[in-house]
Amino acid sequence: LCTAFSCCASATMSLVPRALSAGATRAASFGARPRELTLSKRLPSRAHRVRVRQGRGRLTVEMGLAEQVSHAWKGLVTEVERQPTTQKKVVRAVQVIRLILIELIGIFSAIPYAIRANNAHKTSGKLVKTLIDQARYGEELRNTVDVYRKADCSKSSASPVCLFVHGGVWATGEKWQYAPMARRLAEEGNVVVIIEYTLYPAASADAMVGEVDAALEWVFQNIGKYGGSPDRVALVGHSAGAQLTNMAVWRRALRGAAQPQLSVGLAGVYDVAEHFEYEFNRGVSEISTMKPAMGGPGGFDAQSPTLLARSVAEGTLDVQDLPTTILLHSELDVTVPWTQSAAYSRALGAAGYESFFLKYPNGGHGEPVLSWWFQGDQRSGDEVVGVPKLSEGTVPPVGDPLPELQQDLVELLRCSQDPSFRQRLREADELYSSA
Repeated sequence: LCTAFSCCASATMSLVPRALSAGATRAASFGARPRELTLSKRLPSRAHRVRVRQGRGRLTVEMGLAEQVSHAWKGLVTEVERQPTTQKKVVRAVQVIRLILIELIGIFSAIPYAIRANNAHKTSGKLVKTLIDQARYGEELRNTVDVYRKADCSKSSASPVCLFVHGGVWATGEKWQYAPMARRLAEEGNVVVIIEYTLYPAASADAMVGEVDAALEWVFQNIGKYGGSPDRVALVGHSAGAQLTNMAVWRRALRGAAQPQLSVGLAGVYDVAEHFEYEFNRGVSEISTMKPAMGGPGGFDAQSPTLLARSVAEGTLDVQDLPTTILLHSELDVTVPWTQSAAYSRALGAAGYESFFLKYPNGGHGEPVLSWWFQGDQRSGDEVVGVPKLSEGTVPPVGDPLPELQQDLVELLRCSQDPSFRQRLREADELYSSA
């Protein structure tokens, strides 16, 4: 539960499924079909516990609870002690405790979704048959992928590809938690690759970027076997994952490596120093794992895609090849404000790159990856479905309408090669329209 201290919605979503995963693992030992790979490699770091159930083909990796509690407690003490007076210390302690309680409520409210996600990962589609393949893209313990595709997707299909990188304050996240999103995108005709990567404290953010880079390379080399086209790859990241994906495309550009067709960021962090200041003002900067994952304040600039784009615009950095970047963000997001996406898109445009920023009036930080349902799925019926910016007048989705951001993501993957695609994006772009 201490991950809730980070006050990040993506971390909140990750935590309850982690607890449920332990229960699911125990239940699986009584006959359920195993879903994870059998691996013998153990992380040398004490930050992880690795439990292998011999003969069951199951493996569970968990962040060390003691290390998370220690980090959260030190952050809480730091937040309180830096207040100048006793009265202000008490006020700050109450504020932080209030934030913790809000996150705990969020954790328990996420239980129904966690159950849905777990079931979606374990079962094939009821109405649209969906296959889930598993593979590895690297040597590290968590360098694994789940590949979702329709059963009739053959090697000659050349379907669009979505490579998704989860968030979770660089410290939490499991592939199966995003099964509803992956299932729906697969039903829409995409080949969907969900990855895991080594988390803090076993890896720094820079090392995570390297693993995302390796996963993208694996997709280019192998996705054809699953019916996907290496020429139609969209690299999609959420929250901390969006920071990692965008740093990965910058890293590939610096060495002249092949790029995805699209780089899509959902509620991402692109200027780490600015976001640290935002977290400081919220009173959670020392509790969040962002600062240590970056290697401290000295590593903020090197892990900020916005600053790299500004360096190109100023002529201090020469980078030629970046993919078209599309940034989607809710204006109601209080975990990562939408201004992060707007500023990055503006910086990319000033540097001469093609970038689009789409802002949405509904949803919070976690909704872009949580508010998904697929055919045969059980919906609560109270989800907000707004007017999409890109999907009007196009082929309708295969299932029930999704919230507008999610519908637009489906449309981005489907129509990226349409000649009118960029014109439609410009008409929807908040920066273009405001200018």
